Amino acid sequence: MANEEYGTHYQTAPFQVSNKCCYYLKEKPCDDWAKEHNSWPFLGMMASEGGQREEALVEHGCNYYGKTTMRSAPFAPFLRQDILQLALDLEVPVPEIYGEIKRKPDGTLYTTKAQRTGCSMCGFGIHLEERPHRFDRLRERNEKEWHFWMYECCTDPETGEKYGWGRVLDWIGVGWEDIPAQQISMFDYLEGER
Repeated sequence: MANEEYGTHYQTAPFQVSNKCCYYLKEKPCDDWAKEHNSWPFLGMMASEGGQREEALVEHGCNYYGKTTMRSAPFAPFLRQDILQLALDLEVPVPEIYGEIKRKPDGTLYTTKAQRTGCSMCGFGIHLEERPHRFDRLRERNEKEWHFWMYECCTDPETGEKYGWGRVLDWIGVGWEDIPAQQISMFDYLEGER
């Protein structure tokens, strides 16, 4: 359809492609729940994440009161460094997916595992990642969830066949089914000997 509209000759994927994933999997369910429970969401968005989030937060501020939508994003004015320092100062537990908060020699704080998280099944930008990529790490954390997203989350409207991200990753040339080799440390080896 876009090829005809724009006079381009891009390959057409043998599965549906849309930019509406976030809307249907995150925004709409949250909005539906909020309406059903007469409430409004608190969101962990930060303007420093950039893009549309930054534009919306700069334009509307932390608290947005619209005709049909209200929301609060209390972290909006903070940078990631602010949030990590606050977590250290308050000694709050850090979710396992982020690992530990560490400090680089220049003083910059970082987390030892994920730097950011989003939807566990989001593949946006996966082609830019080296292995082990986010789906490899998902398999390590939760193999059942990984299996669902890779093999079963979609149904082909023509054949009725179940498929998932695996079909997409194969089409764009990103490895996923094999377990990538990783260098183990002497300590990992010794741990297995006990």
